[in-house]
Amino acid sequence: MENIQVGAVAPDFTLPDVDGNPVTLSGLRGKYVLIDFWASWCNPCRKEIPNLKKLYAQYSEKGFEIVSISIDQKKADWEKALKEEGLPWPNFLDETGVAALYKVKFVPTMYLINADGVMVGENLRGEALAEKLKELFQ
Repeated sequence: MENIQVGAVAPDFTLPDVDGNPVTLSGLRGKYVLIDFWASWCNPCRKEIPNLKKLYAQYSEKGFEIVSISIDQKKADWEKALKEEGLPWPNFLDETGVAALYKVKFVPTMYLINADGVMVGENLRGEALAEKLKELFQ
């Protein structure tokens, strides 16, 4: 059983991106990665996107990456939401059970992972996420 908590190494996974190219979590080592589990129908998820875009613009060149994984059942719903939101970071549709691997019970669920692949934050959103990133990148 995977240990999903702050201080544990994040379970590795590989997902195809929107173009079908495989992306592996461990391939992002060396960066701080926010794994964002969301869905097109989730209002709190969609409300958080402007904050994520702001933080991504602020920290992406310093080594911050966001990986959004949608739990949408219908690919068309996910693709429509991607077009509407214009997310500038890697996006994936969870067709292989990554959400189950991470014991996601609701969305949004977020995990912040450090450059060594260790979880350093869980469900940080809004101001809490901004504060944590400020602390990590100062």
